Amino acid sequence: MVAKDLWLQDTKPTSALVQRILEIANSCPHTGFHSWLFTTALKLHRLFLSCQDVESILYQAPSYREARAGEIEDAVRNSAVLAGRPDSEWTPKWPAANFEEIEEITLAGPTLADVQDLSPLQIDSAENYSEELIDALFPGNPLLCVGARPDRCRTKPREDWRGAMAQNALMVPSPMTTKFGLAKNGHRASRSIDGTGPRAHLVVEFDIKEFDKNGNPTSWAQLIRTAGKQGREVRDFSASLHAHLANLRPLAMLVHSGNSSPEASIHGWYPCLGEEEKNLNVWMRRAVSLGADYHTWSKAQCIRVPDGRRDNGNRQHVLYFNPSVVNKEAK
Repeated sequence: MVAKDLWLQDTKPTSALVQRILEIANSCPHTGFHSWLFTTALKLHRLFLSCQDVESILYQAPSYREARAGEIEDAVRNSAVLAGRPDSEWTPKWPAANFEEIEEITLAGPTLADVQDLSPLQIDSAENYSEELIDALFPGNPLLCVGARPDRCRTKPREDWRGAMAQNALMVPSPMTTKFGLAKNGHRASRSIDGTGPRAHLVVEFDIKEFDKNGNPTSWAQLIRTAGKQGREVRDFSASLHAHLANLRPLAMLVHSGNSSPEASIHGWYPCLGEEEKNLNVWMRRAVSLGADYHTWSKAQCIRVPDGRRDNGNRQHVLYFNPSVVNKEAK
């Protein structure tokens, strides 16, 4: 069955409609992904799903490669015209990065060392505090989805994970509602949007790189070179951007990804329990406009366990922690 929040229709989908959506979403061939996106979007439009729902389904559909930036949005927009939908109904899900503003923030903002110095609670790098941090982030004994890899995540009560958090790399940043939810392929799974409860934390990641996997300069390349002449590194970019976002929403924690590269990403934890999705989406769109990875908007997206251990053996250090803003509603 398709995850429950894939559509926002007033009427509940029939089982026949759900089955048809699954057939369409699971039809990606081994080649021709770009063309498949368009034809699949067109088929979904003709089932009278909203444009936002079509986009959500395409983002979650199994495929042999990830969509490039804007590729799904273009497919939804262009196919909507052919399907007879008014063009005004469709709006891009995520904004493009505003590099003029990003440059202004990152060149004038605090460095990572500055942000670490401002941490209300200093985490001793010689000790491991993963258990204490998880207790603070998830009080009580909620179901937590944790694992060494995305395909090895398991959902168990928090107490069943006690003593094991430091050895794991990934987790879902919100409690689960059940040990097994329904995945996008219709099978039961420990990690799924269907099985994830209300958001407890919205995690933002800035994955900033000078070159892509093929060795080509990214959109960040020029800014990285400019900042390098001023003694600023990629990790300082992330710190500056998180400090900026912290002016709009309290920041609880910054976690190093554990990647050995100087361009390792930093995950920012922003508590949000009980807040309306539409308000959180507005804030997330702001983060994406500053270069954040939109994938962490998915409630079931894996993020780095605070003070956990990456698969390469590196520790995922906590760089900043403010316990006073952690899920006050849950206490």
